[in-house]
Amino acid sequence: MTTTDNTCTEVVDDWLSSNLTARISGLDLKPIPHPILPNSAQCVVKGQASVFFLRQYPHGHTWLLKKFAPSRRPSDLYLEAVTRCLPGGASFFTCTQRRLLTARHLDWRSSEYRDANLAGWLEGTVLMPKVPGSPWASIGDSLRDGEAQMPTEQRLRVSLSLVDGVLRLEAASCAHRDLSSTNVFLAGGYRIYLIDWDCMYHPQLPFQSNTTAGTMGYIAPFMRVSQGSWDASRSWRPCADRFAMAVLIAEFMLIGPDSPPPREDGTLFSQTHLDEPRNPFVEEQVEALRRISRVCGDLLATAVSARSYQACPSPQEWQSALRRELRFMVSVPKDRTLSRSSVQHPCAGCGSVFLINAAKLIELQDRGKAILCSPCLSRQLREWIAARQERDEAHPQIACEHCQRTVRLARAKLDDLRSKAKPILCSVCLGQQLRRWEVERQNREREMPRIVCAKCGKEARVRREKLLAIRAKGRVALCPACLTTALQSHAARLRGAV
Repeated sequence: MTTTDNTCTEVVDDWLSSNLTARISGLDLKPIPHPILPNSAQCVVKGQASVFFLRQYPHGHTWLLKKFAPSRRPSDLYLEAVTRCLPGGASFFTCTQRRLLTARHLDWRSSEYRDANLAGWLEGTVLMPKVPGSPWASIGDSLRDGEAQMPTEQRLRVSLSLVDGVLRLEAASCAHRDLSSTNVFLAGGYRIYLIDWDCMYHPQLPFQSNTTAGTMGYIAPFMRVSQGSWDASRSWRPCADRFAMAVLIAEFMLIGPDSPPPREDGTLFSQTHLDEPRNPFVEEQVEALRRISRVCGDLLATAVSARSYQACPSPQEWQSALRRELRFMVSVPKDRTLSRSSVQHPCAGCGSVFLINAAKLIELQDRGKAILCSPCLSRQLREWIAARQERDEAHPQIACEHCQRTVRLARAKLDDLRSKAKPILCSVCLGQQLRRWEVERQNREREMPRIVCAKCGKEARVRREKLLAIRAKGRVALCPACLTTALQSHAARLRGAV
């Protein structure tokens, strides 16, 4: 943790003290006060940036405003390109819907709070929605303390949700590069959301020399170049999330009242554990996972001993193992012998007869699914992944910024809304918002009627009260530029007379 820049804090604290909203990207926002220091804005400062918490009115949603430390700020080219490279899954919406702010994103005319310092300060910051749920680090602490419980079935589903996110990233040639307990959020019981995309890898993104090497407790040992230092460029490649994914799955499956106190940033393993070959504590956790799932324990053992990201188990391997355990837990009939027996069945794809687990066969038949051999199933899965990737690229999933409903929006439309500083809304909320804006427009027309400048002939707006006062004195209305010139001329004449 570092100390935030005083000027940075003062600008936001002044905004907080006004108790007024500023309209940014079509959203009426104002800072959230610190829970202990009510005269200061709530802010988290960690490594790369200061993150301020904002409240959206009248909907009550929380937004985050990220102000980078100058030495850790990625380039504008990188920050603008990240959103375009990321696949459009719901778990990634905090990045899909974020904005790199410029002067055009602040609607000065419709803001209650107008301050030149804020306008300049917002330039180059990143505005993004807060994901629902809580960080895994907090949930892990509650599990250790016995304040929360997580049955094995839920742990398997949470793990599967993370694996699905990494699978989507790899299919799009992306890597998050900093999966950790503080960047993984859990909501709705098992849904995983990922945050902090400012170190993401994609072949079209330029490498950032000031990028992170990861979070302690999740960094692969082969990232180390010397004692106490890591080479961030070693994770600037495909599949760079596989090691951290394996560590997080181990945490999801194992952390509980019997777990040791958290290491480093709420982690199960310390970085020293991971760096040391055949560390006794790591091997102990591998065996603990094997007692829950032999296959998952073996996958973890492979990951912690790997010497490259490609040598770590793939998301597909984890997915297969986790689904198998989940299937046996929730879908197997009471006759447990079915879970250990196999039967012959023809493939619905190629017609060949193959062996299939009896319990899995019953499950697939009950769900009306086609019975496929391994080659046909693999081919179909590849087709499904490719189709999902194509759909996510063309029509990303977004969360409506008013009602929070998840919908799909054409990527071209999404990019256009971000660039034009408009909110990202579902069709229902868009209609409501357009009606509200029309009411605002009509009120503005009444309060600030248009006039034609009596000197230059250009249109301008003048407050109604001011316009009535001007006309009552028998004077003509001028635009701001001509009025300023006239006042300066009048002042010069007065000085000359003196």
